[in-house]
Amino acid sequence: MLVEDHQCLEQTAIRTDLGAIFVSLELSRSTWLITSLSPGAGEKMSRRSVAAGDMAGLLERFARLRQMAHGRMGKAYRVLVIQEAGLDGFWLHRVLQQNGIESHVVDPASIATPRRRRRAKTDRLDGEALLRALLANAVQGVSAGFTKQLDIVGVGYRAEVKEKVVQFALGYSHPVIFAIPEGIKIEIDRTNKITVSGADRQKVGQVAAEIRGLRRPDPYKGKGIKYTKEILRRKVGKAGGK
Repeated sequence: MLVEDHQCLEQTAIRTDLGAIFVSLELSRSTWLITSLSPGAGEKMSRRSVAAGDMAGLLERFARLRQMAHGRMGKAYRVLVIQEAGLDGFWLHRVLQQNGIESHVVDPASIATPRRRRRAKTDRLDGEALLRALLANAVQGVSAGFTKQLDIVGVGYRAEVKEKVVQFALGYSHPVIFAIPEGIKIEIDRTNKITVSGADRQKVGQVAAEIRGLRRPDPYKGKGIKYTKEILRRKVGKAGGK
């Protein structure tokens, strides 16, 4: 159930033509403050709040935002949510994803922002700073995209892109087939370097992590799949320990 309805923040107008509803969540022990920017809403941020832990009220608010955006623009929009790590951030992230809502959890230290954009005493980011970080992430994804690079290390280890899948030979008795998710592009050059790219930073990182997990680097010889700039800690074998 909605607890409080704040007026639109007219002084924080932002222009965006991205096809999504952007939402930031400020999580406290008593309330969850929802700051949103919706297409066709005068390009101004608005705020609502629900009681902390009121997942039904939060999802109801998201449904209402979708309904209002559809009424204004005549088409459906997805919801993108961002919140800080800590407190309820991680379990809320999982619940949102289970309900088909794209969610991002950020470390507040990773966002450069002036002191006036942080809450007194708690040092937490305010909703506008979080929302601007989400917008910047989306703009970069649309304009330049995000990439992750991995290296395949090992004699006979290789990979090949075949239509919508990647076929890996990783020393197993059978080839490993990896389906390429929608919105992700995978390229493999002659040196067995894998480049994962896409507009969604979280999805690019997730796909790269899944590919690395197909054959994690061996701690002795380093064979397997590793991130290009990853530094591996090698273990000393029996011969080296004598």
